[in-house]
Amino acid sequence: MKHLKILIIGTFLLVLSGFVYKIYESLEQNKKVGDSIKYLPSFSFQSYADTSKYISSEVFQSQKTMIVFFNSTCHFCQDEIQLINDHFDEIEDEGIQVVFVSDQPIHEVQSFRAEQHLEASKLLFLKAKENEFFEMFGSTVVPNAFLYNTKGELIKNIKGFSKLTLITNTFKENETVI
Repeated sequence: MKHLKILIIGTFLLVLSGFVYKIYESLEQNKKVGDSIKYLPSFSFQSYADTSKYISSEVFQSQKTMIVFFNSTCHFCQDEIQLINDHFDEIEDEGIQVVFVSDQPIHEVQSFRAEQHLEASKLLFLKAKENEFFEMFGSTVVPNAFLYNTKGELIKNIKGFSKLTLITNTFKENETVI
């Protein structure tokens, strides 16, 4: 009976230490990702419009950039894309480059763009490899917008649907601080 108690307590402590280690490991990963997105990470994502073309983060250096992680089946993502598309001229006048990134298969996003009549749109849609965006930006939430100023510094991380005024005001407020 005494050996059984020791075995149970030992097993409990072993399982508990495993959970503690996993929590610690997760916190360290979150810290690492948090540090890596403070500045626009280096990336090269495939274009959904021209699958032979890859767009690198270097293209967005010295520009106000909004990177939105999305999924074409997400209704909030669809609303956000439509909002950005409807107000594209206003966003462009503010000097903001908007990039939509997904890890969905090419045919799914191309079909989505066709259904939403976005083929002729100036919106930029890029494909990340599966889990690549998560590993780089730590995001699994869609939509998730990362706003970077002209110095490449993260000024806001918006999880969920973004209002146009929140986006433009964030960039304007950051300009007055710089």
